[in-house]
Amino acid sequence: QSGRSLHPSLRREKTTSERIVVIAMQTAGTLSSRPANSTEALSHAIDALREALRQQAELVAAASDDQYIAKPRRGESGIGPHVRHCLDHARALLMGYESGVVNYDERERGTQIESQRATAFDAIQEIIERLQHWARIVLDEPLSVQTMVTADGAFCLAESSVTRELLFVLSHTIHHNAMIAAAAKVVGVELPKGFGYAPSTLAHRYRCAQS
Repeated sequence: QSGRSLHPSLRREKTTSERIVVIAMQTAGTLSSRPANSTEALSHAIDALREALRQQAELVAAASDDQYIAKPRRGESGIGPHVRHCLDHARALLMGYESGVVNYDERERGTQIESQRATAFDAIQEIIERLQHWARIVLDEPLSVQTMVTADGAFCLAESSVTRELLFVLSHTIHHNAMIAAAAKVVGVELPKGFGYAPSTLAHRYRCAQS
């Protein structure tokens, strides 16, 4: 069953998959001359993460149920597990902001997001909406990050900030979008434009095209 009817507006909004390309092009011309202040940096980070997740939602909508759960090769993860993994990290940051401690190790593995495309689509949309709300209320405040460092449960606690962790989750999401793209190609899913590429790569391509 095709996913194109999951959310028809995704197909009508043709510029959605191009926004991260535009962000990269704009940044390419301004980054070296005018560093963003903390408020601008936070806003850019939220917008970029929302865009990476929008693209992920587009791909989920474009896949069929079978393509979503298919393993591209034996022993490799398909689209679903990567989507779940990305959303776990985004949720960890949202929850960590409330408690003051972010723990990316507390993840729910094997949930319906991995196997139910509609559930995954709704979960992505929920996080995008929460990030939109975040953009209105969140400040670049200090955060602590708890990370397990050995299998016996020993962990380290490090100091960070909201913007720094947003940038990490953004980078993590783009990295896994690249892995999703590889799996999607094997099973025949059409990719959104620029999907899985870092903004620096898109900016480099733009500069090369202009030279």
